[in-house]
Amino acid sequence: MTQTNLKFEQHRADFDYCQSITKQSSNAFYTAFSKLPQTRAWSIYAVYAFCRTADDLVDVHHDIAGLVALRRSLTDFAAGRIPNHPMWRALAVVFETYDMNIDAFFDMLSGQEQDANFTQPTTQRELERYCYYVAG
Repeated sequence: MTQTNLKFEQHRADFDYCQSITKQSSNAFYTAFSKLPQTRAWSIYAVYAFCRTADDLVDVHHDIAGLVALRRSLTDFAAGRIPNHPMWRALAVVFETYDMNIDAFFDMLSGQEQDANFTQPTTQRELERYCYYVAG
C-alpha cells in the first residue's frame, strides 16, 4: 500500500462520512464519481461535502450564522488548524495529496453569501460573476 493510500485508509471513516453526504444529496453525482479510483472518488466526495454543507446552510436552513462559522472553520483550515470534524479531516488528506487552491473554497462561500442576499443580475457581467461564485 502506498503512503497516499495509507493516509486515505487511516481516514476511512471521515471519507465514508463525506461519501454518505454525496450519495444522499446527489445519487447521479455519487454514481458517476464512484467509478473513479477509490482515492480520487473519496477526494471528490470530501470536496462535495464542503460544497453541499455551504449550499444547504443557505438554501435549506437559511443559516447565515452557520455560514459565518463555516468560513471561520475554513480560515482555521487554511492556517493549518484542522477542525475536528470528518469533513475537515478528509479535506486535510485531500489537500496533502493534491495541488488544491483554497481560494476556490473561499469563493464558494462568497457565492453562498451572495445567494443569501440575492439580487437579480442585470448585466451579463453580473450574471457571469454570480454563476462563478454560486454555481462554479
